[in-house]
Amino acid sequence: MSCPRPPQDNGVGIHFGNVTVDNFERRLPELRALHMKWVVLAAESEENIGRVSARLLNKGIMPIARPQRKINGGADFGILARRCGTPYVLIYNEPGIDETAWRKGEIPNNYQDIYVNNWIAQAHKVRAAGYKPGLNIGDPTELYDFLTEMKRRGDDTLWPDMWLSLHLYPPLTKPPMHPDPPYVCTPDCTQHYFAPQGFRRFAATCQAVIGYPLPIIVTEGGYDDGQGTPEQRAKWMVQIYEWFKNDMTPDYLLAWCPFILADPMWHGFSWLTNDKHQPMVEAVKAMPEFERGKPAL
Repeated sequence: MSCPRPPQDNGVGIHFGNVTVDNFERRLPELRALHMKWVVLAAESEENIGRVSARLLNKGIMPIARPQRKINGGADFGILARRCGTPYVLIYNEPGIDETAWRKGEIPNNYQDIYVNNWIAQAHKVRAAGYKPGLNIGDPTELYDFLTEMKRRGDDTLWPDMWLSLHLYPPLTKPPMHPDPPYVCTPDCTQHYFAPQGFRRFAATCQAVIGYPLPIIVTEGGYDDGQGTPEQRAKWMVQIYEWFKNDMTPDYLLAWCPFILADPMWHGFSWLTNDKHQPMVEAVKAMPEFERGKPAL
């Protein structure tokens, strides 16, 4: 399977928020004003994902499905993928970081084994249904072990059709002994694998095991309202998006979808419900229309 892209692809995306048809219709003008061409849809209801996904595709926006299921919960992602109707289907959340991704809210001691077994089984179902299975994993070392185990089992046949989902959040607090309070991590930061440039470390891990980088979509990331100033965050977010305009991103990086468009529950990150992000929102809206790798229109 090739990597589907939206018309006039610009790599600009967002993690949506409350996935309902009413909320989509309400937020569509803002999605357009923000030049969004990729949208992550995270919900427990795959039916709602499917309804919103169909509308996004009709508007020339690429949906990424994130049906929320427990890693050890027994869901069939082949069925979920068909109901979501999106080319990209993310299977589970980060196994070693998110306690809520597991039943009883506890990460098992043998979580790596469970995750590998269950993800591979579900990935085959997603691919058999005609969709691309997404792997969300926390760090490059864990990815190396995962891919190596896939190869040992003979499940490297999935590699041509899978993609990586990354959460690239700059550090929320300054490391010990850091000389410059408050600590900030610009888009050029290469110190951390979980910061904006961290996707390159995951790609290098793929290169070492597979021989080429897997397609990558940043499905979470961005800055909360305590990092830098509102003006700095506006500058940084535009800088990341303009990587795509200026042809500064490798082909394997498909889109950047920071967290989150509008969700009061995640107030620190919520673009449209947190006034501290207003300069960032206005700066992204002020970006010229562009297609990836081409001059601005």
